[in-house]
Amino acid sequence: MAVTFVLAFGGSVLAQEQWVEFSSPRDGFRITFPGTPGIEDVTWTSQMGYALPARVFTVDRGREHYSVTVADYRGIEKLGIAKSQSCAPGAETCIGGQTRIVGPGYWKSDVHGAITYAVFMLLRRHGTPTGMTWNWAEQVEGTLLQFTNADQSRTSASIYMHDNRLYVIEGDVPKGTPEPELFKMSIGFIRPDGSGSNIYSHRFRISAACAAATLSASDRAPASRRPPGRVSGARTFPASPITFRSMARLPTAARFSRTTGRCQSCGGAGSSR
Repeated sequence: MAVTFVLAFGGSVLAQEQWVEFSSPRDGFRITFPGTPGIEDVTWTSQMGYALPARVFTVDRGREHYSVTVADYRGIEKLGIAKSQSCAPGAETCIGGQTRIVGPGYWKSDVHGAITYAVFMLLRRHGTPTGMTWNWAEQVEGTLLQFTNADQSRTSASIYMHDNRLYVIEGDVPKGTPEPELFKMSIGFIRPDGSGSNIYSHRFRISAACAAATLSASDRAPASRRPPGRVSGARTFPASPITFRSMARLPTAARFSRTTGRCQSCGGAGSSR
């Protein structure tokens, strides 16, 4: 009986220490956790004060703590419009005066600044920052951070924004323990069907027709006359002025020059003639 108990206990410990890939198609990500995470529905308060739905995935292993917070910004435009309609007349800081830039109720500013705000929240919560760098994961831009806390424990974090969802990855380990680099660097992004995602999607949603027109305009041009672009895999994405950020501000009906990649009939905000 004693031998059986020891073997069972040992097997349990080994199972707890095993790193496994966890995926959540609903939340659009996959990551390597040291076990199966618990999941909690929470509210993420954005910089502009919007209450956004979020979920937190956590695994605790002794004094080690691993978490992924996913805040959903996809419904923030409706919240911004509703807020702007209830503002006092002339209250620009509530209404969002430059609506093409900041959006009604400053919702566009909230989306643009989501990563920066998440960085601020981590800086305020943790100890001394020892590292902060730009990073990317599967074509998605992000920020890496490292902290030494008051008890000499270490925190390693990464933050990304993809498909208007904010991902905050944090690993906390005690002093003398290897830093959780495997955890924070293992983040990946997936589609609702669980398949891998290799299309960068951030900022504001753009019409499929607009994106296709932009890419095909560059792809169809002779190689010697194509605008300079950045290559990702087998696709060449047009360089400025037609970028994913500028495309986000273009209307649905848009024509692009086949030789320059510039918008010829975009009009209004985002126009580049």
